[in-house]
Amino acid sequence: MHAPLVVAQPVCSINPSSLNLGAQGNSFTINLSVVNACNPGSPSPIPPGSLGIAHVSHAGNTTFPDPASFSCPDADGGTRFETGLFEDLAARSISGNSGSLKFDRASDGVCSSLDGNRQDLVAVMSDVPDGSNAQICVSSAVGGQVFQCCTSARVINHGNRK
Repeated sequence: MHAPLVVAQPVCSINPSSLNLGAQGNSFTINLSVVNACNPGSPSPIPPGSLGIAHVSHAGNTTFPDPASFSCPDADGGTRFETGLFEDLAARSISGNSGSLKFDRASDGVCSSLDGNRQDLVAVMSDVPDGSNAQICVSSAVGGQVFQCCTSARVINHGNRK
């Protein structure tokens, strides 16, 4: 029997913790720390700099496919390969064993594609009822192991009151 080298146990939170679907904010941040729980009696922190680029894998009622499963560029030149919201790896900040993953990619002007900022995140959550908490998950990899971390944000959607 083969035991995995890394058992990623992540903890994350989102900033801002409230998402106003009518606001014009540009970025959001996922604060993330991960420990290797391969030895449950002595979990060890995983340096945030060793994590692969993160992407939003779930937001509200939308689940995004694994972006690695799509060719880039799309075979017909379209934007279907733009499958989700990716962090700006160059803007990732590290403090001790925690990382701040910044999602601030500016729009490319193509409304059908997702680029990686708060406006794209709130766009996929337009069907979430006003005042409710929506789950937001990010996925990344470390040591060849893919992991997902989920948090929630309060959605302010004045056009969708129940």
